[in-house]
Amino acid sequence: MRKELTPRQRQVLDFLRQFSDANQRPPTHREICAHLGTTSTNGVAEHLQRLEKWGWIVRDARLARGIRFTDDDGPVQKRVGLEKGGAHRFT
Repeated sequence: MRKELTPRQRQVLDFLRQFSDANQRPPTHREICAHLGTTSTNGVAEHLQRLEKWGWIVRDARLARGIRFTDDDGPVQKRVGLEKGGAHRFT
């Protein structure tokens, strides 16, 4: 069940989508920090954990940048992340 997002969580989710669409890969924690104007990667990790817990994203810890979206908002839906070596893996 999806919970309503706070403005900051919405900002993180919107950035994940925009960055992924523009760069054909999800952002790193540091790239998210830079966008949010913070240096706390722990804070970013907490936002991502909540987004995953509440059903907005799914993360694959085995992949660098392993984030995908759970709704059907277009081509980003199927992107999982980058495999080692830089190749995209799609589901």
